[in-house]
Amino acid sequence: QRVIRNTRANGLNLRSMPSTGGEILTFLPNYTELTVLGELSDGWCYIQYGEVFGYMLGTYLQTTK
Repeated sequence: QRVIRNTRANGLNLRSMPSTGGEILTFLPNYTELTVLGELSDGWCYIQYGEVFGYMLGTYLQTTK
C-alpha cells in the first residue's frame, strides 16, 4: 500500500493514461490509501483505488509502514 504525499496541492488526479493529458478518472485527496500494481520506467505508476484503475506519478506516492 502507498499513500499520496503531495505538498503542492490538496491531492492528485488518477488518470486513464500515464500522461498529464490522460482523462481524469477521479481526484484523490492527500493521505488516501491506494494500491500500486506496477511502475513504469518514466515514473508513472499503475494504481488501483477501490474499483478504479489508472495512473499517477510515483514521485507523489509514499509507501506506508
